[in-house]
Amino acid sequence: MAKPRKPLVGLVPHTARFPGRGFSLVELMVAMVVGLLGILAIMSVFLVSEGQKRTTTGGADAHENALIGLVTIERDLRAAGLGLVGLDCAAMNGYSTTLGNFTFAPLPVTITPNTPVAGTDRITIAHSTSSFGNIPTPRTGPVATSDAAMTLANGDGFQAGDLIMIWEPTKACSLLQASADAVNPGGIWTVAHIPGATTPFNPPIGTNIFPAGGYSTGARVTNMGPAPCCQIPAAPAPMVRRDYFIQGTSLMARNSNLADTVIAPVNPAALVEGVIGIVKGCVPESDDG
Repeated sequence: MAKPRKPLVGLVPHTARFPGRGFSLVELMVAMVVGLLGILAIMSVFLVSEGQKRTTTGGADAHENALIGLVTIERDLRAAGLGLVGLDCAAMNGYSTTLGNFTFAPLPVTITPNTPVAGTDRITIAHSTSSFGNIPTPRTGPVATSDAAMTLANGDGFQAGDLIMIWEPTKACSLLQASADAVNPGGIWTVAHIPGATTPFNPPIGTNIFPAGGYSTGARVTNMGPAPCCQIPAAPAPMVRRDYFIQGTSLMARNSNLADTVIAPVNPAALVEGVIGIVKGCVPESDDG
């Protein structure tokens, strides 16, 4: 007969050795407060860092916009006056189907203070874009009205669509548009300037834009480059007569040879944002200074 087993002495039940217990409510609340304080500290550092980043990025963007505006104006300023240097006329008379009769000062650069709003100036830049723009040629005969044929001593470089400036000391200058390439029949260069759909800068027959008495033999003729419409492929850029000014916080550029329009191509067009002023003697001012 088997003997009954005796209980082992000295063994302690598991539950007695490792009594079960959790975190008290106070401990949980303390842990939550410490965690929230840590999150607040991290968020504060993040927000300060993000604010500095936005300030730095915004300042860099503003300075970059001002630089783009400055480079754009500088590009036109470098060519300002090509074809206009040495003129002895205070006004340029012209015509277009969109502007009608117009007159402007044939100056390389014109700065109009406090325009269109106080505190900022408008810069107007004009120049020829023709490779022959600095080589005027004389007329070979007198001409009374803008309808008359144009005969020149040299017609090289005059192409269909080019704007042609006629000038003579003490008289107003005039602007016409070539309707065909210059030709040289019998040794006499002739440039046609017939009005039509492809030559909107020629006045209608019977409309004279020349000054009283017209121009005499020897009056100078300058190629100002293609008209700002009807360009043929690979032609040079059109004659420049461009206004730079501020509208709101945008640097605007207006092609003054064309009428304003909100239909593409828009005129005037915004070049860059974040520019608040153009002041004579200063670079374009950004909204970050």
